[in-house]
Amino acid sequence: NVDESQSLNPGINSYALKTLLFDRYLSGTYSRRRSLIAQAGVRIRMYDVMKDYCLEFEKISLAEIEAYEREISGNFAYGLRAAFDSMVRIDKTTFVNRDLITFDIDATDRAIALYAKNCICPIADIPSFTSFPYVEGYSWNVFLLDSFCAHYSKKYRSIGGPAQKGIIGAIYPAEMKISSYSDLLAQVAS
Repeated sequence: NVDESQSLNPGINSYALKTLLFDRYLSGTYSRRRSLIAQAGVRIRMYDVMKDYCLEFEKISLAEIEAYEREISGNFAYGLRAAFDSMVRIDKTTFVNRDLITFDIDATDRAIALYAKNCICPIADIPSFTSFPYVEGYSWNVFLLDSFCAHYSKKYRSIGGPAQKGIIGAIYPAEMKISSYSDLLAQVAS
């Protein structure tokens, strides 16, 4: 029992004690990568752990995602991407399960076309969402638009996000087949 061992050994660093306990009792059957423990030979990626964690919730905040990842890995490197890839970002700090939101995809694509047309359009350059269709329970903003393009749009994609504090990147027609943010920047510069 880790908690019991910690109370019996208050002078030993918590991480060192956990390492000692793993090496002594689990290392024959399990492997460890940082704080992730798995059956020997099974590789677990932190991204997958974070994605599975996010999908346990209907709604989760960026702060909760960050706290969980820091608790198990000591840093915050995969949680934001995992949440963005598996959920819908409805504002700067909140993600919801995809089952909780319904878009009128064709109407939304028509609204995007007012700004993006057949070219690359910075997401931050969309000044208003009055032409976008109603989404029950949610208000349009650049974060919701970025998620829509990433997961639902038939005609547009977004690239560059997700950013932790603001929104970066652009929307572009799906047929452009842009593979990276560098590729997007090269297209804009040419």
